[in-house]
Amino acid sequence: MRFRYEVFLALLDHLYTDAVDISADLALPLLAAADFLGVEHLKHICTARIEAELSVISVCRALTVADSHHAEGLKDTCVDFIVAHFREVCAHGTPPARPWDPTPHVGPHPRVRCT
Repeated sequence: MRFRYEVFLALLDHLYTDAVDISADLALPLLAAADFLGVEHLKHICTARIEAELSVISVCRALTVADSHHAEGLKDTCVDFIVAHFREVCAHGTPPARPWDPTPHVGPHPRVRCT
């Protein structure tokens, strides 16, 4: 797995200091890196940051990453958010993946159907 420079620095910072300042745009790729390397404490920190920043725009992406990286609590939070804001999420759609993102867009999550 390849990590962006910023993700790798944040991961090292956490490993050496047991603390990390996570920006909203860094939380998802850092969660993926923490899962890949088995750094559970960092995974929990990232999950809390993602949950705090959930929006109609970010929830589908967060759900996809949570499902891919065994973050069951985050996955449940995302599904609850989608249920509570179903019309808005469906109206917004899912944005395409960014080219630098280590977790490619895999389409809509199978548990979410917009009909």
